[in-house]
Amino acid sequence: MKNCNQCGKCCTKYSYGGLSATKDEIELWESFRPDVFAYVQKGEIWIDPDTGTQLKRCPWLRRVPGQEKYTCDIYFDRPDDCKFYPVTI
Repeated sequence: MKNCNQCGKCCTKYSYGGLSATKDEIELWESFRPDVFAYVQKGEIWIDPDTGTQLKRCPWLRRVPGQEKYTCDIYFDRPDDCKFYPVTI
């Protein structure tokens, strides 16, 4: 697994449904991270819980103020697609 360099590409380049989560990941979120699970609908991730529409980018990505770097609010609970970027996408 490549170390994160905080480029944000895994969250911005593969937006509009370009990332996925496994059934196991979704079940873990449902049990332990209801805040994350709120953005899952019918096995698809990063769906707006209010409108049911696919978000333009990951809702957990945050830009570091004044820098070209990003952080992930769910870094330790992120999907494998993100963990293994750029290999698995």
